[in-house]
Amino acid sequence: MTHTFSYAAFIITYERPEILTNTIKAVLSQSYPPSKLLIVDNSFSKDTEQLIKGLNNPIIEYFGVGYNSGPAGGAYFGLSKLAYSDYEWILWVDDDNPPDDNLLIERLIEEAMQYNNIESVGVIGSVGSDFDFAKGQVRRITNKELLSHRYLEVKCVAGGMFPLVRSEVVRMGAYPNKDFFFGFEELDFCLKVLSLGFRIIVPSEIMMERRKLSGRWNLQSKITYLPMGALWRQYYSARNMTYLFSHTYFNSWVIMRYFLRYLIKSLLSYSKGLQYGWRATSYIFLGYFHGILGKMGKTIIPSFKHSK
Repeated sequence: MTHTFSYAAFIITYERPEILTNTIKAVLSQSYPPSKLLIVDNSFSKDTEQLIKGLNNPIIEYFGVGYNSGPAGGAYFGLSKLAYSDYEWILWVDDDNPPDDNLLIERLIEEAMQYNNIESVGVIGSVGSDFDFAKGQVRRITNKELLSHRYLEVKCVAGGMFPLVRSEVVRMGAYPNKDFFFGFEELDFCLKVLSLGFRIIVPSEIMMERRKLSGRWNLQSKITYLPMGALWRQYYSARNMTYLFSHTYFNSWVIMRYFLRYLIKSLLSYSKGLQYGWRATSYIFLGYFHGILGKMGKTIIPSFKHSK
């Protein structure tokens, strides 16, 4: 590292001390580790707190939320706690998604610092996506786009893709909406960053590598179905996206598109069986109407293994 780049990190966790231990190790094993690591604990038990105390590491701090605020709440508290400290950048990490390469964060930093106008950048990420406001739909960056540019300006850094957030954007008022609880909190946050006039960039080489490693380079568009136990995710996805366009962007055309899209999706879900179809439909349309009504927070209890 040939320059000074000050950053802290936070990890959101929920009742998973063993997984958290591995993620802490992966973050601190980075070739350019954070100067401070905050553990944002959504747990009800004291297991995680005791784990952190037992590590006796001066750069690790513990913050207990006191309730399960979900990934959205965890991100809100993590950014809030670190934005007013002495660190210019903040690394956002989920406990079940540790960096799999100990050079990843250093490479992200090195690439970003060579960007022509780094002062204009509010978020740096390893993987990003575009967003079509006219359709209210996330758009996948094409391989051709990746091959054509060294850096891509994107609308959102994908969940779990190690966004480095400039502390200044949080101090200026860009926070994740903690009432989202689960799903699209990164998109909501990134759109707020863009609204402040900052850019969001992804180094194309790193994104290409991660796309190939994940087997998504030649990804074909197809219908995918969640396991029965994970269908609750569809509720939060439908609710949070509907809420965005009902209460933030006020686009009735997109709301109607969502209704038609969710209707088609629910009908297709019956191909997996009557019980599956009914449950999927119930979650999708309950989320849709809750989004319109603004009923937010943790309204559906998620399966334990999928929570943060």
